[in-house]
Amino acid sequence: MAEGKLLKIGYGLYAKARISSITGKPMLASNGGFKAVSEQALERLGVAWQPSDELVRYNKGETTQVPVNTTVIITRRFNRKISLREMQLRVERGS
Repeated sequence: MAEGKLLKIGYGLYAKARISSITGKPMLASNGGFKAVSEQALERLGVAWQPSDELVRYNKGETTQVPVNTTVIITRRFNRKISLREMQLRVERGS
């Protein structure tokens, strides 16, 4: 973390980082951004998840409203926070 090669995104969760050529600060190295990193973290933790209803409707072309917040639906108990700076994974309870 001190070298800027890792970013902490949660308790015991780290993501690969690279130094931004614009700001000089560490940023996520993943092409998918925070959404991809947080979904990979859930998979590594063994948490079953599915995309939010808003994202499903957008991907089907039913709406042109782009979901801004990364939201997932989880059916089991999940009590951790995954975040990076101002971005935070929103978790909704499903049935």
